[in-house]
Amino acid sequence: AMAEHQQAENPEHARVIKEGWLYREEIVQGSLSTWKKRWNVLTLLKLQCFKSNLPSETEPISSLPVASVEEMAYGANIGDKTWAFSLATPRGLVKLAAMDEAERESWVSTLRALVPKAKVELAKEMLLRKAKRKANLELAQQQIKESIESILRDSKRVGVRGGFKSYADALAETFQGLLRATDLVSAMGLHSARQCAYTISSIVDAANSAAAICTNRAIQDEIVIRTRDIAVDTANLLGHATTAATDKKAQERMYECLADIQEQIREILEILAAAGALQQQMDDAKSEIEVALESSFIVNPGEMIENDVEKAIEGLTDRAKILSTTIRNVANTACVTPDLVGQFSQEAAALVCELLEGTSVVAYQSGIDLNDPEYLAGTKEINPRKKQQIESLLAAAKGFAAATTNMIDLLKQIPQQEDDENLQFRLSMATRSADNALNAFCSATNSVDVNLSALSSSGGRGLVASGPGDYGISEFDDDYIDGEAELLESLNAIEATVRQFSVVDIQAANPELTRTVQTFSLKDSSKTESITLIDAAKQMATTAVEFMTSAAEAQKAIKRADPNVYRKDPEWTSGLVEAAHSVAATTSQMHEVACSADSDVQDIVAASRCVNEATARLVAFTRVKGDSNSVEQQNLENAARAMAKAANFVVETAKRSQEAGGNDDTSDLTKLRNKSTAEQIKKEFEAQAEIAKLEAELEAARQYLFKLRRVVHGGGPSGSQ
Repeated sequence: AMAEHQQAENPEHARVIKEGWLYREEIVQGSLSTWKKRWNVLTLLKLQCFKSNLPSETEPISSLPVASVEEMAYGANIGDKTWAFSLATPRGLVKLAAMDEAERESWVSTLRALVPKAKVELAKEMLLRKAKRKANLELAQQQIKESIESILRDSKRVGVRGGFKSYADALAETFQGLLRATDLVSAMGLHSARQCAYTISSIVDAANSAAAICTNRAIQDEIVIRTRDIAVDTANLLGHATTAATDKKAQERMYECLADIQEQIREILEILAAAGALQQQMDDAKSEIEVALESSFIVNPGEMIENDVEKAIEGLTDRAKILSTTIRNVANTACVTPDLVGQFSQEAAALVCELLEGTSVVAYQSGIDLNDPEYLAGTKEINPRKKQQIESLLAAAKGFAAATTNMIDLLKQIPQQEDDENLQFRLSMATRSADNALNAFCSATNSVDVNLSALSSSGGRGLVASGPGDYGISEFDDDYIDGEAELLESLNAIEATVRQFSVVDIQAANPELTRTVQTFSLKDSSKTESITLIDAAKQMATTAVEFMTSAAEAQKAIKRADPNVYRKDPEWTSGLVEAAHSVAATTSQMHEVACSADSDVQDIVAASRCVNEATARLVAFTRVKGDSNSVEQQNLENAARAMAKAANFVVETAKRSQEAGGNDDTSDLTKLRNKSTAEQIKKEFEAQAEIAKLEAELEAARQYLFKLRRVVHGGGPSGSQ
């Protein structure tokens, strides 16, 4: 009878599923409340409340989206009504009461069955709206495209091009036009002057556009300086042409200018062709990564992939090894062989695309399908820990792809200015950033537990049990882990480690770790300070105290929002506590490495990276339950960035310490210059052999670390300890 109150867009959405009288608790004055008898109409998407059931009542006094119901409870404790029940929503608690027990059971059971369906319908509607917005955007883009084509037809001087190559080609065409115009000077004299002027004007416009879009400073300078020189020489050519007919000397100078202009144009055409091709290579590489980012996480892999998560993860690990080698090649040889930066970019892009595709396969095999409405609505039964692992893997893959595109942008600046020390430093930072992002991806890959089921271990989500006498309240065991208390214990352990740093026996430590070097300050990177590697490790441990304090505060906020969070999800709690203990253990390990006389620079760098990886895992677990907009969670994110900065600080201090102790190598190299060619070749061969040996040892160490992480963090061999 009340179907006319519903929206008519979808008949199924407007169909009345249940209607009847219910008492509703309403606020009358300030905090005072009273129960009012209201007519309620339930459809697939809404629970609407009216003052009466008369046909004249067309506007509801309240409307509750069914999909917003998070929890239901009922019993004698809800209000002062006998047959009351409550609906928990993000906006607050809605209290209702039926006329008798049978009517209450009917309403509660109907709502319990309807809420998951409503969430799925809401997700479908969101996808439909997104599709409509995309269609409208495509229509607007098509209209813009047609407008641009109209402008191009009306004016030849208007052009819309893609990358630098298209602008370089346009500039090359104008230079070819100048060649034709200058050839006419010797034949037509001043009659060709106007054509030369028009051509120079076109060259200047095209040169300004090409220089503006070019990211390589050396190429920019070449374009600007050579264009200016050619324009000046063309003016001189026309000046000599005015008297060439009567002055033999002027005629000679005219031909000299003509030959000079032709030579300069030939050189600039070669530069533009090479630079344009190289820039296009790198633009294509970036485009491949961007397309892969858009498609890898939305294209359903379907049945064409092998349903074996462990094999897929091993494939990701293999690609990561190759990428690590490629990044090292870029860092070591890009400035030495600038003509190969385009090839480096394409190789890196191809590997990144394979890695993104493999990550998408792992996500799909693990039950994460971003096209599934139930997954989007949050109603699909997925193990929360498995979900957190896969979503962390997807985020790490995107982060590495972004770092790779940044590296490619920097590679564009290398050709013809490989001696720029500032550029070399920025390339080193870009490749290091890409390598760190790759390490984070490898860490996320190793954290995926292939033996963990994708299905949630709990039977249901959000809704309460319907057993007799339980009033919809869930029962939990008293034996559970208090995550907040465990984090506070880890904080106390880290504070104790910091105090132990103050009593390190400098005399017993490795001299490499106590060597004083000049480096930037951790608190203020614009300043420098004298520091030892042990001091840098202590500063990182101090930063770990601040990080763990923020992590404990974030847990306090999570526990305040849901006091039973640790009881509800013991698997997540176990992973959280394990990560916190790992932060404390790795910090203590870093102190032990600093105190040991057998430790070297590489040991303390490795220890600092272990601490950083442990903090990253703790942050990832906290994000699962934390509110990203809360002050506590934002403070934790800032503290995590400070930890990453502290780890880089340890690495940079270690690098400077090694450089300070490597002055003897410089004198040996100076002596080598006076040796015979055979001896120099022998030394070079020995260095290459040493590099090959170290790379083999590094690969073996990576394999061992991969297996070790699988055992420690999940997915290890059966029965492994």
